Amino acid sequence: MTFDKWMLAAAAAAAIGPGALPDGGVGAAMLATLVTEPTENTFPRLPVREGEHVLVRFTTFRDRGSHARWLAALAAWPAWRRAEGVLLRVAPRGPDLLRLAPTARSRSPL
Repeated sequence: MTFDKWMLAAAAAAAIGPGALPDGGVGAAMLATLVTEPTENTFPRLPVREGEHVLVRFTTFRDRGSHARWLAALAAWPAWRRAEGVLLRVAPRGPDLLRLAPTARSRSPL
């Protein structure tokens, strides 16, 4: 898969921005959407994998139940099913879903 094809698929998914995603009644907050930067690594001390194309989305939820309800709302949303279909056709493997939790030291006081 070429980077151009990957970026078209990533753009289709990323175009579904924070205001467009279904909230699912759980107060989901989209923090960021990141995609691969295809330029050459000119800072050799920072190891970068080349030839891999990534789309990353960061979203916060109140708790695991809120996350599960949001996933159900997302799965039922036609626009997401279309974007997901495009990504799955061009991605070398399916998505990885990682649940991150703050440590006691990193937890925000807000």
